[in-house]
Amino acid sequence: MSKKIKKHEEKYYHIPKMNVFSLIGILVFGLLSYFNFELLNWDLFNLSVIEFYPFVFEYLFLSGFFISIIALIKGGFNQLKSIKEVGLIEGLISGFD
Repeated sequence: MSKKIKKHEEKYYHIPKMNVFSLIGILVFGLLSYFNFELLNWDLFNLSVIEFYPFVFEYLFLSGFFISIIALIKGGFNQLKSIKEVGLIEGLISGFD
């Protein structure tokens, strides 16, 4: 049976299944970043500490959005490097040191 499957895979090109969690992440983080962007006050000279938080959340939402896109391209979140391996996630958290 495995020889038939292998032969079939060699003969036909298979598109990998899209990871549902990546699509959900793209949708959720994309919507959150869009709505948070609409709420931002761009008068940077009159920023108080309370008005600074939306900028931090916008960075976090966009980071989650890009992580989800990369996970979709790579084939899932388990294919991304972990924080210990200095991967994409740590780069976004630490600000690309």
